[in-house]
Amino acid sequence: MINRNLILSLLVCSLILAPILFFPLSNDLSIFYHAAKTILSGGKLYVDFIDIKPPLGYILFIPIILFSGHSEFMLRFADFIIQLTILILLFRLIQKKTSNDIIPFVACIFYSLSYVAFNFNQTMQLESFMGLIVLLLIKIQVSDNKKTYIWLLRGFLLALLISIKFTSIIVYLVLIIDDFFTEKNSKPFIKQVLTLISFLIAIILIHIILLDLEIYNGFSNALKYLMIYGSQPPINFEYLKFSLKQISEFFADNLSLSLTILFLIGIIYNLKNQGKHIYNFSILIFIFLFASIILERKYFEYHFLRFYIPLSIVASYGLVTFFTEIKSFNTYKNIQAKFISIAILIFFLLFSPLPRWIQTWIPTYYYFVSKEKYNQYYERKWTSAVLRKSSLDVASFINQRTEKNDKVLVISNINNQLNFFIEKGVKSRFALSCFYLSNFNIEHFEKLFFDELKNANWLIVQTNDGNLYAMGHLFSSYDALLQNKHFSHLLIENFQEVKDFKFFKVFSRK
Repeated sequence: MINRNLILSLLVCSLILAPILFFPLSNDLSIFYHAAKTILSGGKLYVDFIDIKPPLGYILFIPIILFSGHSEFMLRFADFIIQLTILILLFRLIQKKTSNDIIPFVACIFYSLSYVAFNFNQTMQLESFMGLIVLLLIKIQVSDNKKTYIWLLRGFLLALLISIKFTSIIVYLVLIIDDFFTEKNSKPFIKQVLTLISFLIAIILIHIILLDLEIYNGFSNALKYLMIYGSQPPINFEYLKFSLKQISEFFADNLSLSLTILFLIGIIYNLKNQGKHIYNFSILIFIFLFASIILERKYFEYHFLRFYIPLSIVASYGLVTFFTEIKSFNTYKNIQAKFISIAILIFFLLFSPLPRWIQTWIPTYYYFVSKEKYNQYYERKWTSAVLRKSSLDVASFINQRTEKNDKVLVISNINNQLNFFIEKGVKSRFALSCFYLSNFNIEHFEKLFFDELKNANWLIVQTNDGNLYAMGHLFSSYDALLQNKHFSHLLIENFQEVKDFKFFKVFSRK
């Protein structure tokens, strides 16, 4: 039987999601791209490609890279397909558990608008996959199916979630709490045992590549950096003020004031009406996913993507219930009440993700009419991570002067973006320059970089990428290179500057 409401929802949401097809390559996406390419070419994670994310994060991108090849558009098209898959599952789940067609439709619109409004550098992240896993966990938890394999599957999904973000281990508590609140007999214990068994087996299988001693040693060094990076900023009164500022800014601006209010309205109505299990569990898992963000201490925008599924479910319930109550007041007979209702509607639209979504159509327009304007749009001179035009200019300069076997070393915290556009040469194994130029003193990384620097034919060094948390200081890669007596000696003795691109300096071997 054709589900007309689902088809309508997908058509509307496809239009809403359309701008992501024309988003450019982001720094994190370029890291995942090169990590997956390294695996596909027979290389080893943490040895031939060094970054600090868990192994599964890179493995998930292997089918995406096989599908997309060396194409920015196809990489984004893969994300488009993933998000449409999430929306299909989201619509069907809410429709089934609420017997309502409007709430799932609204939830899909909320999710689509919010996802696109994050813009290019905050989408196609590991959190994009977490949304799918969270949705499947909600589906299992509120399912009427009580067969054994369901709880085994739950453990597997939980292992996937934790293997993407270690801090999400806190979500395990959600399942325990919900099991014991919804079951009045011995079944919660059986559920937990089955979940734990499959969870442990899945964790072992996911991390089986660590049995390779070389990969394990590389991963251990990555963890050394991660432990220091993860301890920043220190927990004190200043951190508390920082946290409150970042969280309030996210909910009021990045998420939007309207969705935040509707989410709170949804919680209130759910408590008032002793709501359905799907709303209760969505609120519960939202709380614990939010807690996992706090544990990470960084509050990057994309971190919040992990709770967008439960938030969309509850916010859509809040809007539909609120609208139903307003209709029952017969406000159409009262001019003053009608005026207030229109004012509220305008407020919700202005302070929703809609204005930010509309803004994403500007570069989409440039994508078709002027590549120069499109590249310039993503040249944000006030930030070190969004320098598309500069990156393309540097890559073009290098591509005209290098041979296939030249060693081209990009020393930058966005080096993988540049590497994506550089067509020839042997690239650095490091995802970011902070691994060897930070104050964290990871000796193994510094030795590996020293060897790369000693054998390089070309150097491209960024001059504006200082990052206190990643580097432990505010020096750019160029300044940090000069600060290190061993690295600076090699630079001065063996290389000459041939081109200054303002944010990047290019050196060739003398």
